[in-house]
Amino acid sequence: MVQQLSNAELEIMKIVWGNQSEVTLFPYIMDGLAARGRPCQKNTLIVLLSRLMNKGFLSARKIGRRNEYTTLISEAEYQTSQTKNFLDKIYEGNAKGLVSNLILGDLLAEEEYEEVELRVGSNETGFTVELWARESELYSVAFTSPTGELIPRVPNTSPEEHRLTFLLEDTVIYLSYSGAESATGSQLIMMRFKNPTPGIWKIRVHNELFIQGEYNIWLPTAGLISENTFFLRPDPNTIITEPGNTAGAITVAAYNHRNNSIYIHSSRGYTRLGTIKPDLAAPGVNVVAPDNRAETGTSIAAAHVAGAAANLLSWALRNETVLTLNTSSAKSILIRGARRNSNITYPNREWGYGMLDLYNSFLRIRQ
Repeated sequence: MVQQLSNAELEIMKIVWGNQSEVTLFPYIMDGLAARGRPCQKNTLIVLLSRLMNKGFLSARKIGRRNEYTTLISEAEYQTSQTKNFLDKIYEGNAKGLVSNLILGDLLAEEEYEEVELRVGSNETGFTVELWARESELYSVAFTSPTGELIPRVPNTSPEEHRLTFLLEDTVIYLSYSGAESATGSQLIMMRFKNPTPGIWKIRVHNELFIQGEYNIWLPTAGLISENTFFLRPDPNTIITEPGNTAGAITVAAYNHRNNSIYIHSSRGYTRLGTIKPDLAAPGVNVVAPDNRAETGTSIAAAHVAGAAANLLSWALRNETVLTLNTSSAKSILIRGARRNSNITYPNREWGYGMLDLYNSFLRIRQ
C-alpha cells in the first residue's frame, strides 16, 4: 500500500518526479526546493529523504561521497492511491473501521505549527481527542472553530485543566497537558469537546521541543462517536487500541479463512513506539459459532488463539520436561509455528508474524 506523504515530503517528490534524469542528486533537490520558495536546511533534507526511503518512495545508491536517488513510486501511482483513499473516506465515512480516527503528525523543525483538520458530524454531543508525543517531544495546541473563531495557542506550562469557550458557539473545550504520562513518560494532551459545532475544526499543533517531529492524535473508536466525525487526512496505521497495544498481550488480527484475505476492519499496527503488533492473524470472518450462527470480528480471531494457548497449556501440564509456560513463551511458540505466505514480508502491520497454525507450532517444539 502506498503511504501518504507529508507536505514537505511531497514537495521533495515533486522535484524528483520532475527530473528527466533516471537519478536525482542531493544538490539538485536543494536547489529545487529553493526555487519553489521552500529552502531547506541540509540536515532537515537528510531526515526527509530518509523518511521517503523508509516509506518506499526512493532508493539511494552511494557513489563516492554523493548519494544518487531513484524513484520507486511514480507520481501517477501516488495520485491514484491518494484518490482512492479520499473516495473511500468521503463516501464510506467511518465504515472502514478506525482508519479515519488517527492522524500521524509530521512537523519539521522550522515549521511553527501543523494544522489537523477534524470533521465533526451533526448531533455529536461530545468526544475526547488524545495527542501523544514521542518522549523527546513537546507540543501545545490552538483551535479554529467551523465559524472561523480562533482560540490562540495555550501554553503547556500548567498541568491544570483549561476551559476554552467561544463567543458565538456553545462549544466548550476542556484542555489538559501532561508533560510526562506516568506509564510511558510521553507527553499527553487531552482535548475534551462538549457540544461541538458541526463542521470542520482545525487543531493547530505547535512545535515546542523538536527532535523527530512525530506525534499521534486519536479519536475514540468506532461506536463511541458518530461515523460522520473523522479526520480529513487520516493515517490507516497504528490503530490497535488497549490492551492489544501492550507488549505482553498476544494481539490477534482477523482474516477470511476461505480466501486468506485480511478482514477489512482488522486494526493495523504497529504501536506508536514501533512494537510489532498484531502478533498473529486467525480466522475471524463468517466463522460458524456453536449456536450455528456466522460470527465476524477480531474477537472471534482472538478466541481461536485463546483456544490454541489453552491447548499448549494442557500439553505443558502433562509434560514433565516443560518447566514453565507463560504468555510470553506461548506467544513465541505460536509465532514460530505461524503459517507465512512466501509473497509477503513478515512481520507486517496487517498479519504480524503470520497465520495461526497450532499443529505446526507443536512440530516446531520438537526442533
